[in-house]
Amino acid sequence: MHITYVLLCLMLLLAGCTGDKSKSETTVLTRPEEPSTLPYRLVMVHRSVMSDQRGHRTSGEILPIDPDRHCEGGSIHLIDNWRPMGGLSSVIFYSDRQGQRAQAHLHLPTKRIQDHLIHDFDGDGQCDLAVTYVTRDTMWLHVMSPENPTLFRLFLASGEDLDENGYWDGQGDLIDLFDVDADGDKELLIDCDANYDLYPRQLICIEPEARQIRWRFDIANIVGEKLKVIRDPRTDQPVLIVPLQSKGNAAVTDIMADTASYVAAFNSDGELLWYRQVGSVFEPATALYADWDGDGYEDVYIQTYLHLDESDPEEAHGSGMVIVDATGRVLDSVVIDTSHLAAWIQPDDLNNDGENEFVHRLSDGRLQIYNSRLERLASVKLPTRIAGPMPIHDFTGTGEPHLLVKTVDRSLWLFDEDLNVVAYLASPPGTPIAWATPTERDGDYSLVLANQERSELFLYEVRPSGTVNFLLRHPWLVFVVVTVPLLVAAILLLLSWRRASRQNLVISAQRDELNHTVEQLTHTQERLVEAEKLAQARKALEISEENFRNLAEYSLQGIIVHQDNKVAFVNSAACELLGRSEEELLGMSDQELIEQVFHPESQTEIGERGQIMNDGGDAPTSDRYEVLINTGKGELRWMEAYSALSTFNGRPAIQVAFADVSDRRLADQALRDREQHYRLLVNSVRALIGLVERDGTIAFLNEPGAIAMGVDPETVVGRTVHDLFPRDAAERQMECVIKALDTGEEQTLD
Repeated sequence: MHITYVLLCLMLLLAGCTGDKSKSETTVLTRPEEPSTLPYRLVMVHRSVMSDQRGHRTSGEILPIDPDRHCEGGSIHLIDNWRPMGGLSSVIFYSDRQGQRAQAHLHLPTKRIQDHLIHDFDGDGQCDLAVTYVTRDTMWLHVMSPENPTLFRLFLASGEDLDENGYWDGQGDLIDLFDVDADGDKELLIDCDANYDLYPRQLICIEPEARQIRWRFDIANIVGEKLKVIRDPRTDQPVLIVPLQSKGNAAVTDIMADTASYVAAFNSDGELLWYRQVGSVFEPATALYADWDGDGYEDVYIQTYLHLDESDPEEAHGSGMVIVDATGRVLDSVVIDTSHLAAWIQPDDLNNDGENEFVHRLSDGRLQIYNSRLERLASVKLPTRIAGPMPIHDFTGTGEPHLLVKTVDRSLWLFDEDLNVVAYLASPPGTPIAWATPTERDGDYSLVLANQERSELFLYEVRPSGTVNFLLRHPWLVFVVVTVPLLVAAILLLLSWRRASRQNLVISAQRDELNHTVEQLTHTQERLVEAEKLAQARKALEISEENFRNLAEYSLQGIIVHQDNKVAFVNSAACELLGRSEEELLGMSDQELIEQVFHPESQTEIGERGQIMNDGGDAPTSDRYEVLINTGKGELRWMEAYSALSTFNGRPAIQVAFADVSDRRLADQALRDREQHYRLLVNSVRALIGLVERDGTIAFLNEPGAIAMGVDPETVVGRTVHDLFPRDAAERQMECVIKALDTGEEQTLD
């Protein structure tokens, strides 16, 4: 019998040597001594060097166009000019990926191109280029194509040299294109960062179709990775999720500071919906997306580094992952060790099971895969630490996604969905910059690498190894190798099953008798546990109600508890606010309370709310509302109230808390009257009166001024002086505005 089991194990090992790894086990990898034994190999087939007409190597950065951009083009060469101010930087469009066939050579008025983004901005099917740069302390967005050197150009920001290094430190990062308003046209998001000059720091939304700024929002941090537009499950409206990472300097806004990291949510108009702190200074902000609760809407997985209070169910219990929906409501939290955390990769369906998986990179060289429930599926540890981003793509052309990893020793590893190594290349002369595109010659899938300066390109093809080719030529051998061990194992299993079935007949009777005894003991134990729980619940209820009475008695808000259609409890503050004694209020029916206490204009609303809540219907049980009451002293006072379903003496009840807001309402009305008076006064003056901010934004323009300029006063607010006046006139006006703000003195403009 023992020999049979040994043979069975050997056969199963032969047949399933590539089976799944344990979810809790981490496989330690070593560098493959013979990469040719792996299923695939990486072969360099082409090398390109950027050079001028005399054959000298040129500077700059070569950008092979990724076919995922869905536009035609080969590559783009960016060349910065580090000469004194006034020099020109160059952009060269090529029709091929190797940078050999030039289409257009364009120039930009800057020493350095800060960032770039390739996209078909004008809808002609050809790839265009958007760049950001700074010139004379102003930041610009410039969009160009091979046929048109300026599709459009927008002023983004300007700043001051606060750190006194001789120039403004502005940096414009092109994040990507997102359909922020869900209208089918994508908007361009830009991160405006002033670095050590601190301000302005803004998230800017550009409408390429309209060629204008849609909105901008002041931030204290820099924008992190993995922004995404998801849907609000309540309204189905788009919500933009933005990670904001700490840079560790003194920038602040009214609600955020650069000494912490956040994840924030915005609506399509750039209004902040909610934000959540996820870490302190220098700790990254990470957001991932998957449907956690199965409602058909993507939720946000937020990595938090904060050790939070476990007594608060709305917060994570320690550092780990907090899952919220698009409204910011916490759905769940999972504790994950962040001591070696390096980065998460945006979800992708690695194993083609219809659900997305997460790839987790750790600083100690571990690589892990989790499903959307944050259950670990696979884990390996590489010989050295992982460097840089890890693309997921069909590198082999088989329809299966693969994961490409580069380590700090400059080796390339290609993994399948179970983190099995399928290809390895030691120290290639370059860094991956473009992924998995079929070559024009034979359809093999290629990988584009570049040197550190991106002036030299290397084209690699992903090809099946010799072993794989041999098996493809002899498919019958695959059938024999797999089928024979399985057949032998099946025969051995059948023999073992027949012998074991006889023994099971004897064991079965003994097991049934033992199960009956266990069931009786279990039933008795469950009854004892249930009785103990009931006693504990009653004791907890008594303590809770006593605590409620003590807290309510010292509360500054009035509190009334309704039960069985009458007043069951009232605190001292409620008696004082209503001008009635506790004896008058206790036992008073709900109808008597409405007729004697509430003003007639509030009686209908209060009656409807109470009736719906007593019937158990969908009443607005958690919103605030204002009512007018008659106090016992004959005064009319406005109260802000909040009602909610509760329990009292162990039975259902309605709890109402309220406070006097009469003074606030009077102050609000006075403020509205003053604002209306000021607006009538300004609009009655026949002179042009306006308010202009330091950055040139128009905050107010009176009606006579708008008529004189031939514009609508409502539409001109929010636009800049540069939008309404020629460049020279706008600059003269801005000089007067800034001088007036700085000196506090009256300025005159001819």
